[in-house]
Amino acid sequence: MKNLDDNPRRMLRLPEVQHLTGLSRATIYERVAVSRFPKPVSLGSRSVAWRCGDIYTWLDNRPVCEYPSVSNDTHPEKTARRITSQLPRAGGSTL
Repeated sequence: MKNLDDNPRRMLRLPEVQHLTGLSRATIYERVAVSRFPKPVSLGSRSVAWRCGDIYTWLDNRPVCEYPSVSNDTHPEKTARRITSQLPRAGGSTL
């Protein structure tokens, strides 16, 4: 049996879209309004949903977050000494 997530035409309601994207309801609708998020499909007079494939395509096209790299000259021992030297001494005043 296939996993339901494998079907790109599966319809996702707002709570599931929020869970998958980490976005709030307001952010989703703000981005839909400026064409920065997939538009929902009408299911009835007061009901909408998003195509699963549209949401996964949007997620796949998000930029990857770049984290600063640690320079090669930073050794864990030096970092540990620097951090511990900044800690207050036992029994000493913290003022």
